[in-house]
Amino acid sequence: MNARTKSALIVVCTFVAGLAVGILATNYVVKQRLDRMRDLRSRSGYSQTIMEAIQPTTDAQREQVRVILQQTYDSLELLRREWSIGVQAEGDSMRVKLNEILTPEQRASLNEWLERHQRRRYRDGDRDGDRDGDRDRRRGDGRDSVSERGGQDDGRR
Repeated sequence: MNARTKSALIVVCTFVAGLAVGILATNYVVKQRLDRMRDLRSRSGYSQTIMEAIQPTTDAQREQVRVILQQTYDSLELLRREWSIGVQAEGDSMRVKLNEILTPEQRASLNEWLERHQRRRYRDGDRDGDRDGDRDRRRGDGRDSVSERGGQDDGRR
């Protein structure tokens, strides 16, 4: 192997190694950020993050802050759930309206797309504000049962 070939091989190997390190580092950073965001959406993670920023100086202040943070978290959870219900209702309304004008093939294609979207949405955990287990009282996939929607079957089973 001559010097030119060795130099080219070293450059290519350096590039490949840098690419691999970059990909691994990016994955690590993204995973940490996603974990942090997921933690912030839990009651304890939310409270802990804000407590660390505030650093209460007395036990009495710590307790007052804790109560305020708990109330705020509960209010935010209620807003998330209400928003999620509204989004689901709009999606159901869209589906009903579209089903009236779509061909059977188009309905099947739409249903397939919506199912893929739903699986992606819940693949990494709950994203609809239901972190306290309410989903257990529902169908198990984040959507209400037919009877809970007023008996209307929109084909999502």
